[in-house]
Amino acid sequence: MRGPCDKWARYAFECDIKSNHLINNVSECFNNYIKDERDKPILTMLEHLRRKSILRFLDKWDEVENLKDSITPYARQTLTKNKRNGRKLQVIHGRGDWYETVNKRGKKMLVNIGEATYDSGMWQVSKLSCKHVVAIFMYNTIIDSFHMIMSIDIIPMKLGS
Repeated sequence: MRGPCDKWARYAFECDIKSNHLINNVSECFNNYIKDERDKPILTMLEHLRRKSILRFLDKWDEVENLKDSITPYARQTLTKNKRNGRKLQVIHGRGDWYETVNKRGKKMLVNIGEATYDSGMWQVSKLSCKHVVAIFMYNTIIDSFHMIMSIDIIPMKLGS
């Protein structure tokens, strides 16, 4: 492929960016968000976008205040799915914080719980516990281990309150 590896290869991603997708569709989402206002004069368009944003933040704020869980719904859904899939993995404890998970086909993955690293790099990038990590947590009976970015306590900070 053309271009530098850090633009497309997961192993070369910057781990400080908390996104579990290879492609970030922010520009497509924004274009879809403003599609009804694009033909208006600039000031009118900005005023409509301001109102639209205020209503969106209000809806999101109400949603956050009604949450009854310690983690976000997306994180809970991911954890539930990974708990179900993690049950199928065999966990082998190595030395210290090192673990190995083996699936039924014999594919092995190394996980370091102490350093929060995993062979594929997904845990470092997204900070969402994958099925291999969840299998190890179930093996050690530690559940609900998520990066603080997925906690509902951080959402007011994200929304600017």
